Amino acid sequence: MGILHEKIKNPNVVTMTADKLFNWSRRSSLWMLFFGIACCGVEAMAAGISRYDFDRYGIIPRATPRQADLMIVAGPVCKKMVPVMKTLWAQMPEPKYAVSMGACAISGGWSRDSYNVVRGAHKVIPIDVHVPGCHPRPEGLLYGLLLLQEKIRNESYTRYQVNPPAPYTGKDPKKIFKPAIIVPANVTMEQIIDKAEGRS
Repeated sequence: MGILHEKIKNPNVVTMTADKLFNWSRRSSLWMLFFGIACCGVEAMAAGISRYDFDRYGIIPRATPRQADLMIVAGPVCKKMVPVMKTLWAQMPEPKYAVSMGACAISGGWSRDSYNVVRGAHKVIPIDVHVPGCHPRPEGLLYGLLLLQEKIRNESYTRYQVNPPAPYTGKDPKKIFKPAIIVPANVTMEQIIDKAEGRS
């Protein structure tokens, strides 16, 4: 990726074809680093069982950050976990993505007024998809991952920029700030099937 990014500045037929090939391969083989902190982690595990089975969409759990390109944060982020989360995020190779799952990971949830809880994982690492709910449903996580795959499909290697360090204020004109995707509440299996089959 670094060679393409440095040598090829303007998009052309070769880079557009390479974009399609690389984006197809990246979105079809997301290797997930699971940062399950609390009860939302059980709902994320439920998304991997046979009823939902995110393996069929190419999302594979990995135990090491050095091979993963997707981090799922499920649960409240305590301040003592911040250095660990930053270290794991730094060890993941670019391009990398993050999903915050549940009200606790998005805003601190029921423990947001506690002295030791960070009010959202976006204050520690850049988040690409928010899956709201307390508890969030496995359908919501699966739908959020499908939205993330759609985002990856539309990326370009020639226009790719490293995710800004969190929290990003948007004041640097050289960096492109893309707001996170928010999954709608009460996602149904029909919506997931329609999104997976490309009908919506």
